Amino acid sequence: MTVGLRRLLFAAVAAVSLFTSTAHADSQDDQFLGLLARDGVNFDTPERMIGTAHERCNINQLGHDSGGFSLWAGRVRSPYTTAMSALTMKLAAKGLGGNQVDHFLRDAVTAYCPGPAVGDGS
Repeated sequence: MTVGLRRLLFAAVAAVSLFTSTAHADSQDDQFLGLLARDGVNFDTPERMIGTAHERCNINQLGHDSGGFSLWAGRVRSPYTTAMSALTMKLAAKGLGGNQVDHFLRDAVTAYCPGPAVGDGS
């Protein structure tokens, strides 16, 4: 086998390996996208929807206290509640209705968030 043919064969195998490794989403992504499709939710590219779903799970890391009260600001919401409101508004700004937002958030928790999600009634 000549050097040129070996390089061509190597390049072909590398290209196929690269394509097959990037062409498939992982099982969590497949599950999430399948849940969204079932629920009729589609507002962006799959990559962006997956990224937004991960934002939902990151919110679980925030404080879940009940907030408090400040003489200067009045009622102060917890970091969790504030972040969930911001994410809900972000999804609504992308054109999702109330039920679609609920489905998106629930599907994100189902696919990506380990353990029970505080605030979701889980």
